[in-house]
Amino acid sequence: KFKIDETIAIITPFKTQVSIIKNALENDSELKKIPCGTVHTFQGAESKIVIFSTVYGKKEGWNFIKKNDNLINVAVSRAKDYFFTFGERSISGGKGVSNNAAQMLIDYTESQLPDKIELTSINKN
Repeated sequence: KFKIDETIAIITPFKTQVSIIKNALENDSELKKIPCGTVHTFQGAESKIVIFSTVYGKKEGWNFIKKNDNLINVAVSRAKDYFFTFGERSISGGKGVSNNAAQMLIDYTESQLPDKIELTSINKN
């Protein structure tokens, strides 16, 4: 049987983002079971699907993450099957600008994504 808490994990670099995500999931009895925490919370753990929320917008860049390669390494290595990154696509500074783990992840995701992504609404009925 499918158990959401054994299948999906949400990882983010910041405690405040963990609280915001947990609050957003709180009103759904199934979604609130999804483990959500900082990268440090998940050291040694695995999940079939990992969702990585970078938190950053256009003006911030990935400065904290870029200075801490282990954050990306731990986040990516927690995923057994799928790793999804959510964040601003235009903050990389350009392909191959640096050789840290964050830039390598940005470069890879940029190479895998189409120029335009169409988002559609999902109705849970």
